[in-house]
Amino acid sequence: MLSSCMGGRVVNLVQSLHIPDHIRFECSGCGNCCLEWPVPATTEDVARIESLTTDAPFRALKSGDQKFRGFSHTLEKREDGRCHFLTENNRCRLHEEHGCDAKPAMCRLFPHAFSFTPSGIYVYVSFASSGVLSNHGRLLNEQRELLEQRLKLYEQLFPTTRPDWSKLQLLDGHALPWDDFLRIDKQLLDVFDSPEFDSTEHRLLECSRVIAACLPPGADPESMPPVEASPATIDHIILKHLFNAYLPADVFSHSEFDIDARALMTDIVQPKPEQMDFEKLQQVTLGRLDEDTEQLIHRFAYARLFAKLYLGPNFAYLSLLSGIHHFYFVVALIRLRIKQLQLDGHKVDFLEAAEVVRTIERRLSQMNFSPQSSAVMEVLFSSPARPTRLQALIR
Repeated sequence: MLSSCMGGRVVNLVQSLHIPDHIRFECSGCGNCCLEWPVPATTEDVARIESLTTDAPFRALKSGDQKFRGFSHTLEKREDGRCHFLTENNRCRLHEEHGCDAKPAMCRLFPHAFSFTPSGIYVYVSFASSGVLSNHGRLLNEQRELLEQRLKLYEQLFPTTRPDWSKLQLLDGHALPWDDFLRIDKQLLDVFDSPEFDSTEHRLLECSRVIAACLPPGADPESMPPVEASPATIDHIILKHLFNAYLPADVFSHSEFDIDARALMTDIVQPKPEQMDFEKLQQVTLGRLDEDTEQLIHRFAYARLFAKLYLGPNFAYLSLLSGIHHFYFVVALIRLRIKQLQLDGHKVDFLEAAEVVRTIERRLSQMNFSPQSSAVMEVLFSSPARPTRLQALIR
């Protein structure tokens, strides 16, 4: 029986597996997950694949990132960006000739991921996957046996990935016990299930209000130190830095995985006019996007909210309030990027919008924030007024 020790308790991981509603995934056979990025491989992967073929392009992995401590090599891509084993009809040659278990473990795991918490393990699927983006296949809650198998594989690959939730905060300086968080978390998920709101952004604003209402007397989320720049100017500077971090021109060659906290604060203290030019975007009114795109943004936000991937040890150690506000900005980037594309003459359809979400998903999974960056983000995103002001820009 698969089990683990959490907070001194032995937990049956299978029984404590939480699966989100409304999320589907089955492989669509598009081959997109076999493009561009090298695949981390274990020593066992290398030995197995080299016993099956003589032309596997493995390279020794040298990474200080603790997430990759269980991997010894990477499976490199060809010059055209495609996996060495991807056939012309977008099928894995290893899978076709030797079965699914011949593939690297990371290939078998993708796009499944798991968020470990004191109340169990929450299932997540990466929106870097075309099948996830299009909500292709069966509902995840109809695939429990497969998810249990993927969880076992995840445990083998990441045996030490156990976030410490003991220092979770409602707001910086205000501790949030896990049971109290779960009560608030249920309200947030109820907001996402409610038909009362007409967009994901409005749901996230309501989530902000729910969290702010839980603040104890005297707690002040407006913790930004006094500066000459106006609040709207600061909002735009933050957006510029988030654009650079989450929507770089070339996500595959962009090697910075942190927000430059020093540069961000310098821009806020000494703003430059060209950093705040959002006038053109403000002149474009998107209104409600097509239904497929609106549903995609909703699924993306709901899935990350469900899996607790926006706060605490799962994201830059942000408090609940700052975490939800930062995530609001992340979702707002989708709409702003669509506005940019329209200004550039593109007729943005679902596929283009999906690529924006895919890029943001990839960057979120790569980011490795320094303590300095986390501290700056906690201060900048604590204010409930900040996402409210952004409404006029993203509408």
